[in-house]
Amino acid sequence: MNQILMFSSLEVHKESATEGRIFMSNIQKAFENGKAFIAFVTCGDSDLETTAKVVRAAVENGADLIELGTPFADPTAEGPVIQGANLRALHGGITTDKIFAFVKELRRDVKVPISSIVKVVRENTKVPCAIGFGISTPEQAKKMADISDGAIVGSAIVKLIEKYGTDAPEHVAEYVKSMKDAIRS
Repeated sequence: MNQILMFSSLEVHKESATEGRIFMSNIQKAFENGKAFIAFVTCGDSDLETTAKVVRAAVENGADLIELGTPFADPTAEGPVIQGANLRALHGGITTDKIFAFVKELRRDVKVPISSIVKVVRENTKVPCAIGFGISTPEQAKKMADISDGAIVGSAIVKLIEKYGTDAPEHVAEYVKSMKDAIRS
């Protein structure tokens, strides 16, 4: 059976084709109850303990999917906010091995699918399509969710983590709740 290597910014799944379909099915489930809110967080920004608290806060306040970014030294495809998060995490000693161990631990109690969201054109697939890039306000999230299946927010969450450090989870929780309420209204 063919092996599929599914690499998100966070985790690697080496699965059979059947298991890969099950994984994608879990992503599709996030869109079953209406518009989905997808939160992006860079692993290790401020530290892995804070990342875990931020993920849990986002999930507890309505995030349907979590995209975790693995920091790397040359994030040319990322904007300045995510680049800064990558550099802070790397300077804090985050490694891929630490991230994989972190994800394994996190998956014990965080049940939303954690994955990289593949951008697809709606007309060519039945996979839900969410829009990201530059969404930071509830109004923007609602506008994008009105024309797609959900909204992806990264930089605004990363900015909260940068601003509040280890105190970020409560601020992320409040922010995610406001965004989720907006896209579901």
